Amino acid sequence: STPKPSSAASDVYKRQLFERMLANTSWDRVAWILLVLAFGMAAFLTKITLLRWVSLGVTLLVLGFVDGGFLSVSHITSAIWVGPSVFLDDLPLLLMVVFTVVTTLIWGRVFCGFLCPFGALQDFLDRFVPESWKRTPSIRTHRMGLRAKYLVLAIIVIPALAGSHVSFYQYFEPFGTVFFRSPSILLWVIAGGFILAS
Repeated sequence: STPKPSSAASDVYKRQLFERMLANTSWDRVAWILLVLAFGMAAFLTKITLLRWVSLGVTLLVLGFVDGGFLSVSHITSAIWVGPSVFLDDLPLLLMVVFTVVTTLIWGRVFCGFLCPFGALQDFLDRFVPESWKRTPSIRTHRMGLRAKYLVLAIIVIPALAGSHVSFYQYFEPFGTVFFRSPSILLWVIAGGFILAS
């Protein structure tokens, strides 16, 4: 049977979207992202300590300082404002999103342990900071922190859902401050607070 016009138009739109994504893709970035994902997955599955540190180093270097292609809560607000084209126009980002969603559904927080450049920075700092400088938070403080993250997410996402284009994520997420070297003193103070707390 002949496809309905709306179905044909939808197919044309999808093909154009796909072609545009391929035309705008930096294949060097795709290769780097695939390398990071491969190291992260290998480190997660094998549990080899040396491989984990290599993976964290690759994540910190590539996703943090070289490519800046890490996933961020800013992608959530951008998707709310602009729609899924935020991901569909950027193949490396789409690969990261799909990988993160699939591995999270299957194994849990693989991204947080192996593919978050700020987490990698914290892990390296933890390895080199003297034990005498470290403090263990109380159970109460830990529980409050676990609850606070949902409050922070609500503060960032609810205004975007309500139609506001004012973004608050940079005050709670130090990724951009550190890896894009923000000129804002306030944001560096916030990022420093996160690093000290970690």
